[in-house]
Amino acid sequence: MGEIGDYWRDVKEHRKEQKQKKLEKKLNPPQRRRRCWDWIVVGGDYHYAKNRSSFKEYHRIKVRIGLTRVIGIGTIELLVERKDGTPYTLVLEDVLHTPSAICNGFNAGLTDCRQMWTAVDAVEGKDSNGQSLWHARGFFGLPRLAIINNPEGDSLIEKAKAKKKLPFSLSLVVNQEEREKIEDQNMVMVERGGGGASLEATDDDDIVKVH
Repeated sequence: MGEIGDYWRDVKEHRKEQKQKKLEKKLNPPQRRRRCWDWIVVGGDYHYAKNRSSFKEYHRIKVRIGLTRVIGIGTIELLVERKDGTPYTLVLEDVLHTPSAICNGFNAGLTDCRQMWTAVDAVEGKDSNGQSLWHARGFFGLPRLAIINNPEGDSLIEKAKAKKKLPFSLSLVVNQEEREKIEDQNMVMVERGGGGASLEATDDDDIVKVH
């Protein structure tokens, strides 16, 4: 009887511990990943974005660019800041979804604007009439787009800089074979009229909704 009593006491203790763990988990849910707002001015062949929630239009594709995994392509609209602080909607097309990227990449060379560097890590984009469309400020030695209201989110650049793990180049360079795979898969999805998905989907554990 003593052993049976000990057994049920252990069972009760175990159940009590499990209830306590569930309560703690409910009161302290795991921290959700937040959208990355680090849009760094880069070169290369494509814009790219870390989070799926950044996209307004989206199609799934599956391509490898070197060691970089691309799982989608689409259109992104960014409400950026002109040099005078007024807003401008920057529309980026054929943006690659690269969840493992350390940041987002904005390739000004793929847009109809002229870049004017005002410092080593600061640049401004202007239209053909010389009107400011966007500007980028220095951020740990890198030019980062100024976004309206300066939203905060996940930022890996500071950590990577501190650990000296920032890639030598953030530009995404694509060879001909990789480009053909991207274009072919995107065309197939567009022709099907499918492959898109709700921006609330969580293929890359990106749970933040676009507001």
